[in-house]
Amino acid sequence: MLLVSAAVAGGATSCASLSYEGLAEATDTPPGGATPTPDPTATPTPSGGGGGSGIQLVQHATASHVNGVDVVLPHPIAAGDLVLVAFGRSTGAAPTLVSDDASDVFSDVDDVQTPTGLYAAIFDATSAHGGAQTVTIAAADGATTWVDVAEFSGLGSSSLSVKSDGRNGSSMVASGNPLGSAGHLLFAGVFTDASFATVVTGGGLSAIDTASERETDAYAVIGTAGALTASFSWPSSANWALISAEIHD
Repeated sequence: MLLVSAAVAGGATSCASLSYEGLAEATDTPPGGATPTPDPTATPTPSGGGGGSGIQLVQHATASHVNGVDVVLPHPIAAGDLVLVAFGRSTGAAPTLVSDDASDVFSDVDDVQTPTGLYAAIFDATSAHGGAQTVTIAAADGATTWVDVAEFSGLGSSSLSVKSDGRNGSSMVASGNPLGSAGHLLFAGVFTDASFATVVTGGGLSAIDTASERETDAYAVIGTAGALTASFSWPSSANWALISAEIHD
């Protein structure tokens, strides 16, 4: 995993952590002159029994910033892959636009607005054009946006089937409803109103990244045992919004 500086709207700088599956860590100097620093966090691997579907997490990146944010991936997205963007905002306001630098079309898979003022969402771009490396969440209302971007291979259809479940609450544990069949991808994201050094992922899912502090995401390729229930827990009670999405060709 790499830590880099990502330029965002208004000339500010946002910290972003990057990971690329199956490749050695790069040492390129990113824009702005910052030098990447190795991060000891283990690279996630598929869980949930595999399923033999060929679905793989290719790469991911995370960042946060007031208003909108640009998330720069370690490498260009491959043509035909699935791009998932999970993010939370500190007010109940939706962003004005989710886009990338290859003009992929992003759709709202599901979103949750909580009574306590949190907004969480998952967007996807199916069958990516290829070549994009920067994903942008556009907003200008003064709220902070925390975002994770993940690229998956093995789901190349431009008309994927998606089933989602959105929930919210106030507790030390967030849990969704059971979702999924063998060979399908289960992707889940939880957004909290507090930052935690440790967020535990359960339900047979593997954490993608916790570096964005308040947005934690996880996934599994569902095995023959069937449906999984995404869950997350943290040391003390917090308000939360959780979205789970089952995705398949």
